[in-house]
Amino acid sequence: LCLIFLATSSAATPAKKATKPESFIELKAKTSMFGNVTFLIAPKKVVIKCFTGSSIWNSCKPEQVQLVHPEDSCYLNIATSDWVNRKRNGIDRVSIVRVTKLGEERLANQTCVHYRGYSSKDDSKAVPSIEFWSIPKPPCDKETIEFLCKFFCLPSQYGLPIKVKQLQAGVFGTMMSPLSCETKIIGSTNFDLPQGYRQVKDLGSLYFAERGDSLEASDLNSYFGSDRSNRSNR
Repeated sequence: LCLIFLATSSAATPAKKATKPESFIELKAKTSMFGNVTFLIAPKKVVIKCFTGSSIWNSCKPEQVQLVHPEDSCYLNIATSDWVNRKRNGIDRVSIVRVTKLGEERLANQTCVHYRGYSSKDDSKAVPSIEFWSIPKPPCDKETIEFLCKFFCLPSQYGLPIKVKQLQAGVFGTMMSPLSCETKIIGSTNFDLPQGYRQVKDLGSLYFAERGDSLEASDLNSYFGSDRSNRSNR
């Protein structure tokens, strides 16, 4: 009887379902805003790594970006809208009201959909304002795609953009061009602020306070904006 009882108890225990590992996209690209950059795009979080440090965004606080400076172990909380505007400094903003699909293409080993975006609903004004190539069903949430699309003034319902061209002064310029794009398992990849980092009050304190420099607003604009073309070649 004891053996029958044990066998019955064992059979009644439900088997645990294996948890599927969470994945993220690692996109390496050349951009007009960040220079050479690596985007780590998880379902609800994004880390942007470039030569000035890292930017961390979390869908739990979508209105805020954390700028991280590893050299001085410090960080700054900045409004998402302010950060996007600062990175787009000098780049015309466009409002896309009409999108046409051109077809599928392979970019950086990914199947992408190629689109053209227009600032006018009038078909007679056939010059597009923007062209973009997107991964149609990336492993990330809608809010995460919306955050990344803000940098490029793109509508978010067309997927994750990995290549973008925008009409600027009558010429199409490349805003982002992919170097590689891979889907990886999150594992030990850190999407959060490192422990022990101290918070600072402004961009000057984030990047220059330890050096004792006296900064003007023009100094920061020069550092983050005017030399983008030089940074993209480093």
